[in-house]
Amino acid sequence: MTRRGSGLVVEILQGRRVVASPSSIDNAVWPTGAMVVGIAPDDVLLVGNGPIEMGDPHAIVEPDGGFCVVRMSVARVIDLLATNASWQLPESRPCLAQGMVAGLPIKVFVDGGEAMVITPVPFAAELEARLL
Repeated sequence: MTRRGSGLVVEILQGRRVVASPSSIDNAVWPTGAMVVGIAPDDVLLVGNGPIEMGDPHAIVEPDGGFCVVRMSVARVIDLLATNASWQLPESRPCLAQGMVAGLPIKVFVDGGEAMVITPVPFAAELEARLL
């Protein structure tokens, strides 16, 4: 999906869903360069390849394509939040923040000068129509 004139693309975020005890999630060794998006204390979306070292023999690790992402500049995300949300990004980087944006559940991951705006796939069309 692409929004005309915005130059932004909504794409499916391919990752692995990891469900394990909160302590196992906290102590896991993730692949180098991977992005770990917290869903809940015992549930993360891992974007990146490579092995995961976990101390939980009952951990569930499965492919997950249930989220979509738009990549944009941090400045654009700050403007987006200023006009469509009641929350702001944390100052420290990297960071993961989440909340409602223009009525949609959004997670924002910032690492360096690029931000990733993430929402569940069923909201992809709404994200494109409302925010881009």
